Amino acid sequence: SQTTTSTNRIAYVNIDNQIVTANEDGTNKHQISSNGTFSWPTWSPDSKKIAYSGITKPNTYDEIGLFVSSIIDKTTKKIYVNNPDVPALIAPKILHYTMWSPNSERLMFISQTANYGLTLYLYNITDEKSPSLTLGSGPLYSSWAPNSDYLIVHKHENHFLVDATGYSKPEELPFNSISYRTPAWSTKG
Repeated sequence: SQTTTSTNRIAYVNIDNQIVTANEDGTNKHQISSNGTFSWPTWSPDSKKIAYSGITKPNTYDEIGLFVSSIIDKTTKKIYVNNPDVPALIAPKILHYTMWSPNSERLMFISQTANYGLTLYLYNITDEKSPSLTLGSGPLYSSWAPNSDYLIVHKHENHFLVDATGYSKPEELPFNSISYRTPAWSTKG
């Protein structure tokens, strides 16, 4: 039996709305999701994890969750569940927007919430804490610092520096702009 590693693999949603990984030539397929409808697989930069959204039915109602699967030990963890009373889509066919930190230890994601609309959360892969609500009332555009310790977030015309190493309140930066959307860090941070 061949082992499934993440080097030179792709992740995609198959015709049955399941998350599958495969070699770049399409061989050695491995389904990593089950019992639901899934979308938007996003590899971690180290190629060891995949984040993806899904609609599952644990009881008799739909549950919208965000999952992280480890390719190495073949485990899956549901890290977030949407409030069932809130419309889930953040854009057409998008349940969550995810972005891994460069070091693959943190996951930023945006979800729809009742109190804040588009809401940015941070999740640290290395601890067992629930994702922390960081900023709400989007639109929200963000970029990771090269060292994975900070995010810069553009919210409406405001800018925030988010310390991703702790759970402190984001620091509002002293400049405003509505002339662009997504900020970017220089390669030197």
